[in-house]
Amino acid sequence: TSGWQSRAHTCSALYGDGINEIWEVVERFMQVTKNSGVFSKRRQKQAKEWLKAMITEKLQMTFFQHEEVRRLLPVIEDEVIKGNRTVSQAVEMLFAAYKIK
Repeated sequence: TSGWQSRAHTCSALYGDGINEIWEVVERFMQVTKNSGVFSKRRQKQAKEWLKAMITEKLQMTFFQHEEVRRLLPVIEDEVIKGNRTVSQAVEMLFAAYKIK
């Protein structure tokens, strides 16, 4: 992290050793990164990545639940496995079926 020197620390939640010291490190990290702007930039990057990940998950879920895709997928998979259709052809066929509805 820009502007921050990482160090190793020890603590024990079981015995309560070093917990306060670790929390102080966390608070110092927050203060340093917020003051430098690194914290907000990192949060913005995380939000963007989260947005894209959720879109990807939603697209994947709706794609594989699509009635025509579910019907065609086993047949097309078999064709690909047997070498009767290329993977790129299979993908194009499935996406064409997905666009029907």
